[in-house]
Amino acid sequence: MTSPTPLLRLALLILLGLFTPVLWAQETLEIPRSHIEEAPDLADLPSFDVMPPDGTMGRLYDSMEDAAGKKLLNTLPAAVTEKLGFALPLVDEADVVWELEAWGSWNETVSGTGKLSVVDMAKLGEDPALQLSATLGTDQRGWNFSLIHLIPEGTPDGQWQAFSKNDGGNRTAFGATTNHLFEYERTLGHATPKGMASRTFGPGTTREEYLYTAVEHGRIRAYLDNDGYYRIHFLAQVSEYLIGRTINDEPTFRDATLSGWICSADLHAHDPEACELDNAFALIDHTPGEQRPNVNPTHPTITLTFSKPVDAQSLSDNFRVTTQAEDGATIEIDGGWEESPHPGAWRDSAKQRLSGVNYAALAEELA
Repeated sequence: MTSPTPLLRLALLILLGLFTPVLWAQETLEIPRSHIEEAPDLADLPSFDVMPPDGTMGRLYDSMEDAAGKKLLNTLPAAVTEKLGFALPLVDEADVVWELEAWGSWNETVSGTGKLSVVDMAKLGEDPALQLSATLGTDQRGWNFSLIHLIPEGTPDGQWQAFSKNDGGNRTAFGATTNHLFEYERTLGHATPKGMASRTFGPGTTREEYLYTAVEHGRIRAYLDNDGYYRIHFLAQVSEYLIGRTINDEPTFRDATLSGWICSADLHAHDPEACELDNAFALIDHTPGEQRPNVNPTHPTITLTFSKPVDAQSLSDNFRVTTQAEDGATIEIDGGWEESPHPGAWRDSAKQRLSGVNYAALAEELA
């Protein structure tokens, strides 16, 4: 399930700050009359429905995403904002427009609007950094996409930062709190759509098997030096898995590449082209990685994942694969390029080829 927990923590922090009196149990909060009189319109103060009206799991997550999408800065009286600052040190908020394109096993363009929040992590006692959190709504889904991006102090504007599902505690990620990114209705775990809308367990509310998508890895970059505007670009690789049939999650060999952008609504209104992700052809990922230079000796393969579809013949015409001999001489390696059915498919092929291998003979060969 694609579920970037820092976004949920952000929503919970908002709810905690607004609705947990015990935080201020030992102190009386006084709001000066001048702050109330200066409020532009108290009727427009943000309204949070923290308890879902029908008590279902689906509405609970809907209400949490709705809370995360509310704007807080310049809407609450100054005294309330000051008290909230210790729990959620917001630096800025912005209405945004966004779009993503998917190609591969799913081909789709999804767009919508949302809200971007910027938090000063140093005020939370962490290393100096800005945490960008975007809640991205669309009429094409019954739930929100989300993006989080940690920008340490001193990071060059527009520098790509990589993320992976295997990076524990990563604060740069793209995803959603739902099983499947390419299904309209939100489901979580073994719950069916009926189960998400039910208050109790019953027939048809759960299932033994279900499909889910995982955002395997990707990259995000942000441009903050834009006269108060924000621009964010992201790339991601998504794979589908089946859970419940065996003890392990099984790949279905369906995958997609995502590329997208997020932009301040004001900037998009008068210069939409400034928001779009450039069409430059880029290498997103490769195997082996930088820290593992050797390939599988029995099934020697390298993989390249690009930001856009590529023709295998163009790779043959424009790439040379070489290695280095013991004396330093360059040796060109013969081979061919082929399109992979999904990221990491070469590993599955290697396992199949090794399933009947004579390991004793292999050991002698490699000795």
